[in-house]
Amino acid sequence: MNERILQLRKYFKLSQEKFGEKLGVTKSAVSRMESGIYNVTDTMLRLICKVFNVSYEWLKDGTGEMLLSKNRMNEIAKLTNQLLSEEENSFKNKLIFALANLSEQQWQVLADIAENLADKEKKDTQQKKQHNIYKVADSNTEISEELTPDERTIDELEEEYKKTLHSAHKTNSTVSPIIKSIDENTEENKAI
Repeated sequence: MNERILQLRKYFKLSQEKFGEKLGVTKSAVSRMESGIYNVTDTMLRLICKVFNVSYEWLKDGTGEMLLSKNRMNEIAKLTNQLLSEEENSFKNKLIFALANLSEQQWQVLADIAENLADKEKKDTQQKKQHNIYKVADSNTEISEELTPDERTIDELEEEYKKTLHSAHKTNSTVSPIIKSIDENTEENKAI
């Protein structure tokens, strides 16, 4: 059992300290559980299973799969246990109570709203992927261009950048040494 606790902690890529925090125990307690110095109580086993969604049989005896598969009934049971441990007037309890008393027509309205929200989110995501907006600003004006990724070559972007710096040079003489340095570095890199 001790090796499986260590295996579980490593599976989730947690330090002994972080693993212990999730269980409400110290780093040294986790170390003692993993090394076999500490006899793990059934209460601790069940807590580990609950926190990490681990099979009790696997943790105790090494039989079966390590992780429990998430299914609708398990998730509903988990939520029900949470609700029973909360105050009656908590938001979750009020929401579940309201949902439990909906008519079929009201459920359909909720389903339509959820579907519309999902469609809107999908369209928004697609639009963001299709249009990347880059803003280039110099000291006087702001230039906005709509571009798609990979529309221009690196050389074209570099030329545009130089032009922007040169136009900034005309309005601000402190930029001149920077432009000269960039021009020199660019020429050196092209030679390589």
